[in-house]
Amino acid sequence: MTVKEVLEKSILFLKNKNSTSPRLDAELLISHLLKLNRMGLYLKYDQPLLPEEIENCRNIIVERGKGTPVAYLTQEKGFYGLDFKVNSSVLVPRPETELLVEEILNYIPNYFKKLENQSASFEFLELGVGSGCISITLAKELLIKPNVSRLLNGELELKIDALDISASAISIAQENADKILQSKAKKINFLNLDAFYFEPQKNYDIIYSNPPYIAENDPNIEKNVKDFEPHLALFAKNNGLDCIIQWFKFGVSNLKPNGMIIFEIGSTQGHDVLTYVQSLNSFHDICIIKDYSGLDRFIKAVKNG
Repeated sequence: MTVKEVLEKSILFLKNKNSTSPRLDAELLISHLLKLNRMGLYLKYDQPLLPEEIENCRNIIVERGKGTPVAYLTQEKGFYGLDFKVNSSVLVPRPETELLVEEILNYIPNYFKKLENQSASFEFLELGVGSGCISITLAKELLIKPNVSRLLNGELELKIDALDISASAISIAQENADKILQSKAKKINFLNLDAFYFEPQKNYDIIYSNPPYIAENDPNIEKNVKDFEPHLALFAKNNGLDCIIQWFKFGVSNLKPNGMIIFEIGSTQGHDVLTYVQSLNSFHDICIIKDYSGLDRFIKAVKNG
C-alpha cells in the first residue's frame, strides 16, 4: 500500500466513526508516524509503505476512532508557537488559553510602573500547572524573548511557583520546561501539592490558573474529553465553581496590592463568578474576558492597593 492509499482508507474510517475532522486527524497521525510534516506526506504520496508502517498506521487510526485525542496519540501539542509534550495525565492545551498568556503579558508593563522598586523579585503563581504550557510560555516570553525591559536588565528576578496535585503532571511540566527553557527552567519551581492546602510564605504579583470548572453532572461535555482527559483537571464541585471560589479567596490573602489574578472559566459561569468576586470587596477592575468565539472565558481582577 502507498501513502495515498493508507491516507484515504484512514480518512474514510474516521468519517465512518463520525470524526469532525477526519482528513486533518489522519494527516497529523500518519505524518507523525512516518516522521514527516503534512506537506511531506503529499510529496511522498506514491511511496509504498513497509508492512510494519502500515500496521502502525492502522493501529493509531483505530485508537483515534475510539475517541482518543490526537495530541495523546502523538504525545505533543502546539501552544503559543511552542511544542509541548502531553499525555493522558494532563489536559490538552487549547488555543483559547493563549489569551490568558496575552492578558498577563499586557498587564505587566503597567504593573511595573506601580511597583516603584519596592520588590527585587517578580513572583508568579500557577494553580494547577498541567503540561506547564502557561507558565513555561510566560517564562519564555519574559526571559528568553524579553519584552519587559526591567526583567531584561536584571532589575527584577522572575520566579514562578507552579502547583499541581498530580505527580505525573508535574513530571510532564518539568520535562517541557527543561526542553523549552533549558538553562532558564530553574526559574519555575514545580510543586506537587494540593492547592487547597497550599500556605505560601510570600505574596504573589500575579496568580493564574486554568482550573477545573466543569460541573460534575454537565451533560454538554464532549465525550472524548470526558472519556480521555484527566477528571481531576476537569471537574469541580458546586456546579463547577468550587476551585474558582476557593482560589479567589486564596488570592485575597496571597496577592500583592495591585497584583492581578486571572482564571479561565466555563462559558456559562461569567455572571456567577463576576458577582462572587465583586462580593469579596478586595478587587477592582474586575471583568469577564471573552474568547475567540465571543464566549465568556476568563475572570480577571486586580487586588486593591
